[in-house]
Amino acid sequence: MEFRSEKDLDGLIEIPKEALWGFHTQRYLDNFQIGNEHLPIEIIYAYALIKKTFAKANFEFKLLSKKKYQWIEEACDEVLRSHLDLQFPLKVWQAGNGAHTNMNINEVLAHYINTKHKCKKKDAIHPFDEINLNQSANDTFSTAMHVAAATKTIYELFPKLQMLQTAIKAKEEEFQGVVKIARTHLMDVQPITLGYEFESYRTQIEFGMQALEKALMHLYEIPLGGEFVGKPTHMPLEFSHRVCEILAENTNLPFFPALNKGSKISAHDAIVGMSAALRHLAISLHKMAKDLQLMASGPNSGFFEIHLPSNHEHSLNPQKSNPWQIEALLMVMAQIIGNDASICFAATQGQFELNAYKPLMIYNLLQSIQLLSDVAVNFSDKCLMGIKPNFERLEENLKHPLIVSYRLNEAVGHEKAARIFDLARKKDLSLKDAAIQSKLLTKQQSSWLFDTKQMIK
Repeated sequence: MEFRSEKDLDGLIEIPKEALWGFHTQRYLDNFQIGNEHLPIEIIYAYALIKKTFAKANFEFKLLSKKKYQWIEEACDEVLRSHLDLQFPLKVWQAGNGAHTNMNINEVLAHYINTKHKCKKKDAIHPFDEINLNQSANDTFSTAMHVAAATKTIYELFPKLQMLQTAIKAKEEEFQGVVKIARTHLMDVQPITLGYEFESYRTQIEFGMQALEKALMHLYEIPLGGEFVGKPTHMPLEFSHRVCEILAENTNLPFFPALNKGSKISAHDAIVGMSAALRHLAISLHKMAKDLQLMASGPNSGFFEIHLPSNHEHSLNPQKSNPWQIEALLMVMAQIIGNDASICFAATQGQFELNAYKPLMIYNLLQSIQLLSDVAVNFSDKCLMGIKPNFERLEENLKHPLIVSYRLNEAVGHEKAARIFDLARKKDLSLKDAAIQSKLLTKQQSSWLFDTKQMIK
């Protein structure tokens, strides 16, 4: 690999010749060699939108020439087209306010412009004086968190959750007439339909999506233009409002200036709220998956009420169809819940005017959004749509005496019902036959009472 040399206050530093970043980014790379977790590319794209936004605002306020504004805008578009992804090598484990990433993108944009336009020193774009004009890492990184989370939720997560919802709804309708046993405390209670259980799952997902929509509203409130602590030191309030307007135009999303920008820099309640909504969905999906896992257990000694589709994968026993898709979903839900715990802790660590856990929080949040998006589609396609009832086992379970005990108690009273149960046990009869033999119910009454279809109306 060939290198070029750049000089800073600490002396010369070697940088890969093809790299567009400068000595600041190289110092960060050398000094923070921790882990393999790169900052998500969505943050870089959000930052490109923010730098593009400031370039326009600075031009409008006559702080930047038209030529340099256009150059910066062109360079930001190059980032947004994913042409410069490899120029952003920094990890999550960096400055807690995201300052390293802010400087990385400043240097890349400046170097790209100066190289492309063959700028002489007097015309060159400066990474700090012009790319970063009227900005701080505190307000820009905080805003990039909101932009990245909102866009990923709207354009990726919502459509995929809707696909999952549609798949559950299809199963709900398909299983509407499939009668099975309801259970509380894992004990048999009464007949319901498999469709009713799927209706419950769909309802939970709907509530979770409503929670996401509410959380999204808070992400639209941003501290952009607030510089270090939310109160700009030398720019008029109109500038702050204008950068928020331009960002809304650039993203086609309703971002607006926070009433108190400092609260969006020193704390991250909107990120906490979005993570909580994701946790809400994770808990609901975990519940559904555990139910399906139990329903599919067996084939001989478990519930075995449903058949799971084969993904053409084989365990050591070819007669089994292991619930691997369910297990994958459960692990994803555990990760989302764990990410939320980390975000919650990080959110408690704001000190005075700055929370310095920003990269960790957005890394976890974007990972949760990505995982939930992926698993919603994968689980729908590879498992949910292929689930079939095991009619033989379901019908066998419905013959169990406990299933209709509550109806028998209502029909003849507790003491007479106990006599029927006792007769059924002693003579090994069904409850229906025992009720008829005891002459406590007529044949017609028994037929109606023990009709499972009547029980689910």
